Amino acid sequence: MVDVSEIARFTPSERMLRLVMDIAAALERYRIVMEGPSGVRLRKLNHIRTIRGTTAIEGNTLTEDQVTDIIAGKRPRALKARGESQGGKKKVVRKGGKKTADRLLELIRDNPKITFAEMVSAAGISCSAIQKHIERLKDEQRLRRVGPDKGGHWEVIEKA
Repeated sequence: MVDVSEIARFTPSERMLRLVMDIAAALERYRIVMEGPSGVRLRKLNHIRTIRGTTAIEGNTLTEDQVTDIIAGKRPRALKARGESQGGKKKVVRKGGKKTADRLLELIRDNPKITFAEMVSAAGISCSAIQKHIERLKDEQRLRRVGPDKGGHWEVIEKA
């Protein structure tokens, strides 16, 4: 038979539990440091996107910037585009700034070997939207792809 006083002697105290939690937190911080800043940024970005997706399912229409502000304890930024109802679809009205096509051409001028993934992260729009803009620029003969998808590059066609 086990003596009850023996069991009580090995029950973790609150102080012991707090020390174990401190050790676990220190190990996590060390792991993050060893992983580098890109891993932390990716985890944070994925966390924000998960929150945004979850709130979208519930009917909320928060942007990633607004979710970031809420997590940081700040007041969410106002939407940059105003939606106006038109047959069930929202029409986006831009307030100044460069058009997306012009931003893409600028990105391509800076880096002719830029990938779609890099354009998505730089422009802040979806891959399908990037593809639509690229196709439109090709149709307008303002952009051309030279070579294959892997190893090729983009050429911006300057109109005289």
